[in-house]
Amino acid sequence: MKFDFLLSQELCDKWGRNNGASPEELACLKECCADELPAVYLDFLAFSNGADTGIPVQPYSCILYQVKDVIELATSYDFVENLPGFFIIGSDGGGEYIILELKTSRVCCVNLPFTEEEILDIAPSFIDLLKMFGQRSEE
Repeated sequence: MKFDFLLSQELCDKWGRNNGASPEELACLKECCADELPAVYLDFLAFSNGADTGIPVQPYSCILYQVKDVIELATSYDFVENLPGFFIIGSDGGGEYIILELKTSRVCCVNLPFTEEEILDIAPSFIDLLKMFGQRSEE
């Protein structure tokens, strides 16, 4: 399984695994997104519909939204016009959005309102973000 590294009981307790999103929820998400979402992100949502954990890099907190919340943001906020090629997938719980670059699956965070210069890289790929789940900063 693609996400076996997240299944140890100790780690599951640190990242708040949920039941996976239903095929119907995932179909709705794909339908509301004008761009194609990375398969690894969709696979993760089928594995766990959202997550809430610490990560060892800024913003140090990672709340990945459930499908229903991602759909609500995608349909109620005109994010695409302001930062094309990115998709909101979560937040840090304190005002910064966690965003996914659609072509590369790079994960970043940004405050609103924002410009491309204000993007802070979190992980070079979505899988790299998942590998940080449950880790704490050494600072």
